[in-house]
Amino acid sequence: MPSKPAKQLHEDGAQGNQKLNAVPKLAGTSKLFVHRILQFFVATAIGLAPFLGKLSVPGFSALLEIFPLQLQSALLPLSSVLMGVIVVTTDFLIEDGPLSRKRSRKIMFSLVAVAGVGLLGLLTVHTLAVAQVSFSGGAHKASFVIGFPPHEYAGPDCPKRCVGLSSEACIEQYLGLEPTLVTTCFGEAKVSSAKLVYALLYLCVMGSLAAMVGVGILAARRKRAGAH
Repeated sequence: MPSKPAKQLHEDGAQGNQKLNAVPKLAGTSKLFVHRILQFFVATAIGLAPFLGKLSVPGFSALLEIFPLQLQSALLPLSSVLMGVIVVTTDFLIEDGPLSRKRSRKIMFSLVAVAGVGLLGLLTVHTLAVAQVSFSGGAHKASFVIGFPPHEYAGPDCPKRCVGLSSEACIEQYLGLEPTLVTTCFGEAKVSSAKLVYALLYLCVMGSLAAMVGVGILAARRKRAGAH
């Protein structure tokens, strides 16, 4: 079968390029909509990153072990969606307003301060109201919310043999690492109040981080637009 002449091949290539160039590029509202959809999904994926610990991904396994079992199934997805919403909302609220370098730094410093206070509070609650239990010969760990001190074994499902033992020893030896049994053993009211404080502080920290990401994205986009 005879091959095409070089001139014809060149013309065919030129026609193909013209067809590609004829495809309209996103602009205006469509481009902004796609950007915000991408921002939402990227931020949501970041919020769900601790779940990579279930796949034994290095670094994320230790992160997931710190997170209390009673809160993993609800708080992690909720915080990830919140991060996506805050990133998009931040972009929307300050997109058309003036965002000088001085103002962006001021916003960033404020967000860092909020995240820092929330992180200190979260560390305090984790230290006082969370028990971390080792199992499988110390190869793995699990965390449980047990309420603020004093820690008392008050629930009907709490074995009498737990009296005199540490919270970690009681959970490991007699409660079978079951979140429901841990909650009833240490008192549902105390555990629920500690879970609420923990959740609010965690959402505060992750929300602040999401807002920082949103401000950073907007500042970088404006800088790139100014360069053109």
